[in-house]
Parts: sequence; C-alpha cells; structure tokens
Amino acid sequence: MAPAAVPSVDEELESRQRGARVREALGRLAARQREVLDLVFFHGLSIEDAAGVMGVALGTARVHYQRGKRRLVALLALEEAA
Repeated sequence: MAPAAVPSVDEELESRQRGARVREALGRLAARQREVLDLVFFHGLSIEDAAGVMGVALGTARVHYQRGKRRLVALLALEEAA
C-alpha cells in the first residue's frame, strides 16, 4: 500500500479556507436546513434518520435538505463570484 501524499502548505491553506467558507455559509441557512445538512453530511445519518432526530416527518426533512443544499450552493457560488 502506497503512503498517502502529504498536502502542500498551499493545499492545506486552501482546504482550511474552503472549510471556513462552507461553515460560514452553513451559518447563514435556516436552522432546520442547517440541522438536517449537519446530521446527514457531518454525522453520516440518512435523511430518514435525521428526520427522527429532528422530530419531523420524512417529507419535511427532505424539503429542508433539498432547500438547504440549493441555498448552500448558491451562497458559495456568490462568494466565489465576488
């Protein structure tokens, strides 16, 4: 098994900056959108399991998930364009 490549300083800085931009954009989402995206992407839950944790219907969680993803992409695109 080949050793993993060590990222350069520039790559590490870019990765940290990208993470900071995503965290900032997540903070601008509606609370339910942020919560479902956090549960799915950072805690590895399915949307169905996230709905259970949030105490909402599966359809409601799906709506928040889709709207949150769409808004997150839009916020990140606006920032990149600036």
